[in-house]
Amino acid sequence: DEKEKATLESIVANSEDGKQLYKELSNDFVHHADVFKRFPSARPPLEQLINMIPVLKPRSYSIASSPLMHPDMIQLCVVQVDWNVPSTKEFRLGEATG
Repeated sequence: DEKEKATLESIVANSEDGKQLYKELSNDFVHHADVFKRFPSARPPLEQLINMIPVLKPRSYSIASSPLMHPDMIQLCVVQVDWNVPSTKEFRLGEATG
């Protein structure tokens, strides 16, 4: 689809419309699947898609317990977070550590 292609190219061309679209996408915390839903004609080759998706980075967790109180146990503080995407109202889940 030429219209979808032009819209996506506007992001990398750094046009005013592209900057605005990038801002909207960033504010919605979109991921690759969201882009493919919004632009269904976008079908990069699998090899290119694999190269575009960043490798998951290891997560550091904070130990929330003291060895003085719990010498045989380690406790982590992990919280499930949820939110609605502003533009689509889609419900999302994630995790956070502290």
